[in-house]
Amino acid sequence: MPVTPRTPARPFTLAATLLALLVTTTLHAQPDGPFLGIINQNNTPVRAGAGNAYYVVGTLEAGTPVEVEEVFYRWYKIKPTEGMYSYISKAFVDLQGDGSRGIVNNDRVDAKAGALKGPAESYRIQVRLNKDDLVRVLGEDGSFYKIVPPPDAFVYVPPESVRVATDAEIAQLRNPTPPAPPTPPAPEPVAPTPPTPPTPTPPTPEPTPLTP
Repeated sequence: MPVTPRTPARPFTLAATLLALLVTTTLHAQPDGPFLGIINQNNTPVRAGAGNAYYVVGTLEAGTPVEVEEVFYRWYKIKPTEGMYSYISKAFVDLQGDGSRGIVNNDRVDAKAGALKGPAESYRIQVRLNKDDLVRVLGEDGSFYKIVPPPDAFVYVPPESVRVATDAEIAQLRNPTPPAPPTPPAPEPVAPTPPTPPTPTPPTPEPTPLTP
């Protein structure tokens, strides 16, 4: 039985396939971090760890800038944004001054990612603080203080929820345009002052003739 010879692959076809793969990979590639990113989905859940099993610590809207530390199993490890907080036991913080600041009074004290449902659900340790570390206190919840997340605290947003910021966006974030001064209100119209009527001059009395 005659064997039909196989037609060898055309070199330009293989080259075109490799080029398409390279372009696709380049378009979808992102740095592993750190980099400045922009949230691209509304109501993006922010979690205490890299996975849907971890509790939610907040949500972010599309357009919110985030500082990405690294990409961890496709999840973005970011610095907590405004409105997020950590929990620390009151027993290990000595408040100072007006109570907005405190000093940690022991070593290896847990600071945990603050769950929206409160400290009972907040089990994820973000960082361990040591004696004499300073914390900024935002409030309290039972036997815990809400504090500004320490510098080494991170939270996570899901895959495909962040894009790399453009150069223009980075420049705008670094040098934000100051808001325009408010427009002064228009002056109230001034009612015209009515003319003052002239004061009548009394007539000069006639001179009285002298009696002889």
